[in-house]
Amino acid sequence: GEGEGAGEGEGAGEGEGAGEGEVEGAGAGGTAISVCPEGPAVEPPPWFDPNSVRREALAFCDQGAPNEDVTNLPVSVILTPDIFDFTSALPDGSDIFFVDGRTNQVLPFEKAQYLPDDPNGAFAAFFVRVPAFNPHQQADAIWMYWDNASPTHTPNAASTFAGYAQVWHMDGAPPDGDFVGNNTNIVDTVTGATVVNALASSFSDNDQQKAFVFGTEGPLGNALVFDAGGVGCNPCFADSFVILPPPPGVTSTQGSLTLVVGSISETDPNNASNTKTGVGGSGCADGSTDCGHLWLLGEAQGSLGFDDKSMHASVFGGGRIGVSRPSSPSTAGSFAASSAAAVIDQQNFSVVSTSWTSASIDTTVTTVSADGQTVVQSTITSARAAVSFPIANFTLAVAENNGTFGTAADLFGLIEEVRVSSTAFDAAYLRAEAASHLDELFIFGPEETGP
Repeated sequence: GEGEGAGEGEGAGEGEGAGEGEVEGAGAGGTAISVCPEGPAVEPPPWFDPNSVRREALAFCDQGAPNEDVTNLPVSVILTPDIFDFTSALPDGSDIFFVDGRTNQVLPFEKAQYLPDDPNGAFAAFFVRVPAFNPHQQADAIWMYWDNASPTHTPNAASTFAGYAQVWHMDGAPPDGDFVGNNTNIVDTVTGATVVNALASSFSDNDQQKAFVFGTEGPLGNALVFDAGGVGCNPCFADSFVILPPPPGVTSTQGSLTLVVGSISETDPNNASNTKTGVGGSGCADGSTDCGHLWLLGEAQGSLGFDDKSMHASVFGGGRIGVSRPSSPSTAGSFAASSAAAVIDQQNFSVVSTSWTSASIDTTVTTVSADGQTVVQSTITSARAAVSFPIANFTLAVAENNGTFGTAADLFGLIEEVRVSSTAFDAAYLRAEAASHLDELFIFGPEETGP
């Protein structure tokens, strides 16, 4: 359950240095540029802050996206040494801020992590709220400014994630494989609430309980690793899960939940031939409750929220996705729909996005093509009965039944960047959100100096 090698987050979609080219004679003084390689020439905004010596365009380039504006999305901006010179910024990154390309106004942002001296390589994660952009048109960008000895623009997480019920970056999780347990360092960015616990059922011994959820590095910061097979307790098995506070204001009537899912690879210490790799929930079939659930929102407070009024997105059969919806009467864990086409990437990272209304639940799995150049999406839609209930229980990565290593209900994988909203976001919004998490939304232009 080490999750090694999965946390680099370096996306082939960054295209550093390829995003801008001057177009002679276009615009004032012939300064128009194409922020996306295949996009139209646009006039860059005036230099916003004369005290910031450097800037760079982060262009929204996704020709396969719907041809419409995405509004008020907090996009993920990941900086690594191959696209950003950390020595050119202040040691704490406090001089970095972002400006909207359309309006030339400062954008709300959160600086989630800034680690220029990380032993595994310099790394920074920002989340920037953009009022409107159209990635299909390939003409929009935000501009990152830095290199200012006296910075004046400060992060504001509350403004960045306004309208969300909860946002869990998981950065409080230990990055080095330590157990999470009842770690209160994992904090919801919106409300300041903390994880209730990250344990396992069926064990009275606290060390054994903690052996099923631990932390590692992920593509957007730190991530949680779930290991229902129990390698950490040599070996044993049980449900592994994280209990989170119920998201305020969210009901089954309307909402969205998005998370990033990654793979792990590990071997049974008592049987070297018994291994599991990827993301999975084994021993689970359509209509069965013996499944690994990525998330569950339920009315019931006992039994981790399962009853006839619960919703969950589930992974089974080598990464297939199923969804369930509240109906009455209903089997507690039965699927409303599942699809062989909606499959989590077993070797890399995927984004699973679910949006629901009183009429349907839509679950989309977003991955990246094998050549690292294309966003790939598959969606399953389920009609649902008009049953509404308040959310009293919120759990991540729960398997309803125990299973031995690599078999029934053995849910394993990484989870990070969990966002919950009472808004049912549309397909354009969810595609852009997922693409930004997977480093496939932006192309970084060349660094400019000025003004």
